[in-house]
Amino acid sequence: MSEVIPSASSPAPSSPAAAAPAPASSLIAASTAPVAPSSPGSSSPGAAAATAQPSAFSIYAEGGLHPDLAKLVAGDEFKGARSVLQKYAKAEDPNKALMLGLSNLNYLASQKGLEPLPADAPDAVKAEFEQKLRKITGAPEKPEDYGFKRPEGVPENMFSEEYANEVSKILHKHSASPQLAKDLLAFDATFGQQKLESTKQGVVQAARAELSRVYGNKLDSALMDAERGIDIASGLTNIPADSLRQSATNNPMMIQLLAAIKTATAEDTRADGQPAGSSRSYIEQADAIMTDPSNPYHGDWKSGDTARQGRASAERQRLIKLHLATGR
Repeated sequence: MSEVIPSASSPAPSSPAAAAPAPASSLIAASTAPVAPSSPGSSSPGAAAATAQPSAFSIYAEGGLHPDLAKLVAGDEFKGARSVLQKYAKAEDPNKALMLGLSNLNYLASQKGLEPLPADAPDAVKAEFEQKLRKITGAPEKPEDYGFKRPEGVPENMFSEEYANEVSKILHKHSASPQLAKDLLAFDATFGQQKLESTKQGVVQAARAELSRVYGNKLDSALMDAERGIDIASGLTNIPADSLRQSATNNPMMIQLLAAIKTATAEDTRADGQPAGSSRSYIEQADAIMTDPSNPYHGDWKSGDTARQGRASAERQRLIKLHLATGR
């Protein structure tokens, strides 16, 4: 008799220590172990049973979800997940169909949300991304279409059209909305104006501090002398008084010079080089050009020549300015 299949009349020997009967056949033990794939055309019942089982990694089984997975997503909180998973259950290869579907959903979600592109994204993808972003922000097709103009309340000298054009190119490159561009330009101009005013205040304070150091409690008197000095210097040089005043504003060195001109002209010498206290005032010298043959400009005045008369007239106007400025 074979030891593998005992006879009916001979009971199988048992071990005293065994808690359960030994398997009747090795075929029973083999059914719990992995079954080798059957060859084509095999009609082995064991092989057929093995192939009918779902693969170990499969999410699906027999046209639906794998039983273990179905239990995992049975709760109401997984209703959406079950819907997505069951969508691909009838596909020819449901596992592959699910993976492709999830990949497509992720792509569509990224397109809808415009997630930032990786640095190495292809140029075509970047161009498509920028086009979609411009539609969302309302960015114009060309930088000049932002139509930058000087913001209301900003002085003309505080607005640079060239600067605005360069900024518009940068904003367009990053698909900035027209409102963002407008707000940024207005802030830039306003901030620049405030910064300039703050700088001016600093210059004024520094100038006053320096002049106070030089003149002490006589500062106000020195500033009055400088104002008179502007008119005197303008008369001596034909430089417009407004230009001299602009140059002297908040300029301690220039203010000291103009104050010195006024003092020297009034106390030491006259503008024409004659000693102070000379009998001829500025207005008398101006009249002498027209009436005194000994005056060096009298000949020009009487010459009838346009150029020469112009020189005499300019000298006369200079002397009249000095008279008005000094009272002499």
